[in-house]
Amino acid sequence: MRAFEHTVRQRGQMDPALWARWGAALESNRWALVLQKTREGERILDFGCGQGAYVEALIRHRREALGVDIHCYEEWRERAAGLGRAEADLFSVTGTPLPFMDGYFSGVLAFEVLEHCADPLATLGELRRVSQRDLLLSVPDCETNDNLHQYSLARAHWTDLTHRNFFTRGSLDTTLRGSGWAPVWYGEAYRIDLNACFWEYVRLPRLLRRLARSMFRRSGLVRDPYSAILVHAEKVP
Repeated sequence: MRAFEHTVRQRGQMDPALWARWGAALESNRWALVLQKTREGERILDFGCGQGAYVEALIRHRREALGVDIHCYEEWRERAAGLGRAEADLFSVTGTPLPFMDGYFSGVLAFEVLEHCADPLATLGELRRVSQRDLLLSVPDCETNDNLHQYSLARAHWTDLTHRNFFTRGSLDTTLRGSGWAPVWYGEAYRIDLNACFWEYVRLPRLLRRLARSMFRRSGLVRDPYSAILVHAEKVP
């Protein structure tokens, strides 16, 4: 079964509320990297685009963009209409192999996708085929869990039945290099507000919880980790 399409069968086992939020908004660190590594007029593929927030933002910043996903989202029509474009020009449903010529895109985004793929090497190889230059990618960071355990917390990454791969920075680096990509920069995305998580479930009046949360944040006693590895990789000739 094709590497990306295999997740179609599994996806129904995931919390529908999580599925509905995919690609609904921009994450600040990821978007900053996108703006830095793309240029006006370039054609960009958002692989696993979800609701299409990055496609819309790229178009508004004078890039050409196409979002693909294995699921059709109702939000695509509204986003396309807001841009004065036809939905079919901006979004499509597809698995792998991708229906594009070699080097059709200047670069590719693949945010929170690789953990779902049955064969990450094959998926990355297909993204390499259709890209001329860059890959901007993020995956859940499994090393983050060491920081969370001390607070008796664990992320949904471990309970999502559609997640088939679990990456550290080292294993992601090996996977990228094995598929013809050369990582040139690593960063982080999706800050976990541990202080807010804790006080949300303490049985105190809302005002007292807000005051306590504010005091602990100013104290700097709790260091907030990030939940995802963010990477910029270049295509190896």
